[in-house]
Amino acid sequence: MAVHRDTARALVEEIATLGRLVKATTAHAPSALSPAQQGVLHLLAQRGECRQHELTQALGVGPSALSRQITELVSSGLVARRPDPEDGRAALISVSDAGAATLQEASDRRSGLLAGLLEGWDEDEAQAALASIEHLVATFTTTVHHSREVVPQ
Repeated sequence: MAVHRDTARALVEEIATLGRLVKATTAHAPSALSPAQQGVLHLLAQRGECRQHELTQALGVGPSALSRQITELVSSGLVARRPDPEDGRAALISVSDAGAATLQEASDRRSGLLAGLLEGWDEDEAQAALASIEHLVATFTTTVHHSREVVPQ
């Protein structure tokens, strides 16, 4: 049975609200990185070493905006850049050891914050919420990847 349009609308609104609340909550966690830099570093850690244009596509940002973020992250020692052995004009970027440590510290801070916020929840409730969010992410990810294959970029 298909999801009703009203339910889909409510889901969109709640997901947007949740995103804003998570952003507002984690903004209070001290970090030397901007939210944009954290996002770039996190995605790069997930993807592994790659060319900058691959991140541009994955993040849906312009090359100049990402270039500034990468330059700052390289200058901070959180990202490493090396020539691409297959194409001397291109560079490969990856998270450095310092970048991985910074990501781990940020993750620990956010997890601690969230654990405090979920103090009234039990493990079953948290696991059910996690399963639902993972299902949404998997559905959206499949849709996004499929639309990129179908629609020329």
